[in-house]
This record gives sequence, C-alpha cells and structure tokens, in this order.
Amino acid sequence: MILRRLLAADPSPPDYRDPTDERYWGTDSVRSASGAVISADGAMRCSVAFACSRVLAESVAQLPIGLYRRVDRSRERVRDDLARLLTRKPNGWQSAFEFKELLTMCAANRGNGFAEFVPDPAFGPLGRLEPIVPEYVTTEQLTSKRLRYIIRDPNRGERTLTQDEVFHLRGPSMNGITGMSIISYAREGIGLSITSERFAARQFSRRPMHAGVLEVPATFKDLEASRRMADSFQRAYSGEAGWFRPAVLEGGAKYTSVGISPQDAQFLEGRKFQVPEICRWYRVPPHLVMDLEKATFSNIEHQDLGFVKHTLVPWLRRWEGALWRDFDLDDEEYFEFIVDALLRGDTLSRATANRIATGGAAWKSPAEVRETENLPYMEGLDEVRQPLNTAAPDRLVDGGAKPNNDPGAPKDA
Repeated sequence: MILRRLLAADPSPPDYRDPTDERYWGTDSVRSASGAVISADGAMRCSVAFACSRVLAESVAQLPIGLYRRVDRSRERVRDDLARLLTRKPNGWQSAFEFKELLTMCAANRGNGFAEFVPDPAFGPLGRLEPIVPEYVTTEQLTSKRLRYIIRDPNRGERTLTQDEVFHLRGPSMNGITGMSIISYAREGIGLSITSERFAARQFSRRPMHAGVLEVPATFKDLEASRRMADSFQRAYSGEAGWFRPAVLEGGAKYTSVGISPQDAQFLEGRKFQVPEICRWYRVPPHLVMDLEKATFSNIEHQDLGFVKHTLVPWLRRWEGALWRDFDLDDEEYFEFIVDALLRGDTLSRATANRIATGGAAWKSPAEVRETENLPYMEGLDEVRQPLNTAAPDRLVDGGAKPNNDPGAPKDA
C-alpha cells in the first residue's frame, strides 16, 4: 500500500506543502470527505476562506479605539498607558494594527486569540502584550470558576498562567470558556474548494486532454509497438506542450474521448457555489471577497452597511467586552471602537446630514462635525447653535437665542 502511494504520488518541489498530505500539518488537522486535510493554516490555501479572514481582521484592526470614562451625562477621553497599548505599541515588534489583526484572525479561524501580559516598565504598569499561538494553549476552568491557561510552547517549554495574566479574545462559543473554530465546522466546504482548485490546476498543467481511446485500424505485431505509439501521442498532445495543438494521426488512427469534461459535470458552477457557501460561515458578503456577480451599484452600499451592523459590530463588542474584563477597568471606564468612518456615505450625503445636524433642531456643534470629518479644531465652534425661529420663548435674551449648552446664561426679565 505504501509503495503504491509513493509511486502514484506526483513529483513536487521540496518546499511545496500539499494540503492533502497530513505530514505537513499539525495535530488539529482533520481530513475532509473530499480528501483534503484541513487545519487552521491549511485552510488559508482556500482563497475565499483567506479573503473572509482578512476582511474581518483588517476591518477590526483599522478602526481607532479609545478609552473613555463616564462623567455625569457625558464622557471624557482617557489618554494613559492603558490606552497606549492598543493605540500605538502593544509590544516591541508589532504595531497596534498588526496586534489587533492577528488576534482577530486567530479568533475568527481558530476560535480564540490569546496574548500574555508580560511585565515591562517601558510599557507601563500592565507591561507589554505578547501574542500566544492558540494551538499551544489549553484553557481550563477551576472550581472557583476562574480560568487558567496551560501553555505548551515547543520553544519555551510548558508553563501555567492565571486569568489575570492573559488577554483572551473568544469567538462564538458553546461553553463560554473557549470559542468555536470556524475552520473545524466548515472543513467540508473548504476542503471541497481546495480539492476543486487542485483538480482544475491538474487539468490545465498535466491533463488538458481527457482520457480516451486511440483506435488504429492495423494490428500491432508486438506490445512494444503499441506502447511506443501511445507514448509518442501523449508526449505530443498532453501537458503544457500540447495545448491548442491539432492532433495529426497517421495510418487511419482515430482518437475517441471517453471522459467527462468539467463543463459537462458542472464543475465551474460547483466552484462558484463554494464562494457564497464559505462566505456564509464567516458572515461576509460575497462582494467583499471580489465576487461581484450579484452586486449592483444600487445595493452594494447597503450590503456594506449590513456587513458593519451584522458582522463587524459583534466582533467589536467581543473586543470591547474582553478588554473591559481582562484590563480590570472601573465601572465608569470602557473601551469603544469608532465606526463612524465606515458608516459614512458620499460627500454630498455627509454634507446634507451635517447641515441638518447643526441647523434647525440642532444636536451637534460645528466643532463636533469638524471632529467627525477629521478636520482640525477651531475656536468658537463649540456651541450647539439654535436658530431664533426654533428657540422656546424663555430661551430668548436680548433678541437672540440663548445657547442650549449654557444653562447659566441669564433669562429675559
């Protein structure tokens, strides 16, 4: 059996990792029904799974995040070492974007993203955040209901960390302790996509001609003669050298195909179906992974808004909740991602909305609008302006409207 597998194996360069060869992947690898061995790393060979993971991770990583404190009915931005870890420099080799991208990618595919709080005075009282490979981590819940993490790092050995020493970002979970791996649940669809792509590649690179029968009216005198003719025909008309070359058969020979073409087997339609199938697992609209077949100019903006509301915002809430829990914030402190930039429309729509917000029944000051549009601050624009024809009679002073945000201004006698 082993010898037959070795003889049937296709020659490949030494650095090529065959996604169907379990020797190259870790202990989390599982063979799908299509024959492909699927692991968290091997699944990234599927272009749709890779694109969905990238869309989620980059969408989260690009958003600014702020640390706020509630003050009466308002809030104030807190700028300290705690916020610096996630806005500028979480460790000595990653940017904040790279850190958030990595943990989101791990949580989206493997179900969990981990980072260790490592004491380092240069990074403040919490130290720096060092990502941990999810496959190295075993999460256990103690009788006290707190968690501990057993890290089996092949380079650093085994060690145990408490819940206070780990930042843990979970994906959707069935037990509340660890997140579910999308790869493990979607391995059949991803495996089918990888296997289909490999089949298509083989068709073009090695077998552009379907299996068939070469009919020769004459009878060969020996078996060697028939082999020589079959070998010469295969060398001339199969593989890359035989693409688009007309066959020239001598002596009345005739070639009859007995194979089924990929088109007849609806092969291309099957590959197209795999795109929305895998997108469904990640809840990513197909147009974001460059499948524009059903996207139009009239609906693509609404699809983008749907992605923000139904896919991205849940991931942001996971981040915010995990940060509040693991950074041990006060009840009045919280992290929040700023998603306004993703919800903006075109320039005309934004200008109309800003004009409405600052005029009539105004609820924004010009300074707030300038901050939303990423414009520099200007003095004298902090008041919410109330037009005369919309102000209540007791709000009028000296023939004008008293500012809504100035409760101490004198009333008209």
